[in-house]
Amino acid sequence: MALTINDLPTGWKLYGTFNNTKDRYNINFIKIEALTPYVVYLNITRYPSIEQARVEYISEKSKITQFKVEPVNLGNEGFGYVNDDSSIVIFRSGNIIVNTQYGVGGFGASSSFLSINDAEDYAKIVAGRIQ
Repeated sequence: MALTINDLPTGWKLYGTFNNTKDRYNINFIKIEALTPYVVYLNITRYPSIEQARVEYISEKSKITQFKVEPVNLGNEGFGYVNDDSSIVIFRSGNIIVNTQYGVGGFGASSSFLSINDAEDYAKIVAGRIQ
């Protein structure tokens, strides 16, 4: 149900550590273009119940106060925003929360060229795989 290197265009590589347990999946990818590192971070968390996932989703959304939050039509509920260096999409599907981030990921470059669609493109792949 997650992203793989085959889902990304040519030039992307695995980056950092990979975590895959029963209830948590994290993977990172990186691509260097003209000395600028671009990253895709994916975090998937399975909660014991839909209600716990719903509470966590609401909590995550309420933490975003300094950036414009926009609804995203993925899963049961979703939102996205662009921060200083990334486009981020978070959605809940049943008891699963997916957090997808695309951008320069803390490497010091600006995200002024990003839109929510950048992370949403990768989030859609994951949403299509959740059953």
